[in-house]
Amino acid sequence: MLPFAAAQDRVIKPAAHLGNLRAGLTATLAASDQTQNFFQNKLRSQSAAVEHLQAENSEQRATIKSLQTEIGRLRTIQQIDAHDLVHLASEFLALAQATGAELDNSVKELFRGRGWINAARQTKAKQR
Repeated sequence: MLPFAAAQDRVIKPAAHLGNLRAGLTATLAASDQTQNFFQNKLRSQSAAVEHLQAENSEQRATIKSLQTEIGRLRTIQQIDAHDLVHLASEFLALAQATGAELDNSVKELFRGRGWINAARQTKAKQR
């Protein structure tokens, strides 16, 4: 081989090698772009899902707050009703004792359980 031909082979080989390198880099770049697009789309989808969940969470918190308010209101009403019932029961007991009326056994047990009447009072009421 002539020295010039050997030099020419060296020049051609790097040029061919650069072509292969460019093709490989182009393919790698295309694959990288596809991967980047895939992850960007996935991120957009997850972002939309997070926004939807945040909206649902806000609605559920509002519902919980409303229910807690309603529970508080109902508890207050229940306490007032219980107080009124106790007051009425004490008036009923006082009226029964004043008139000497005989109380039903279940009513006696209820009043005895609350400590409002005892065996001595009951005996005294029977003697009247």
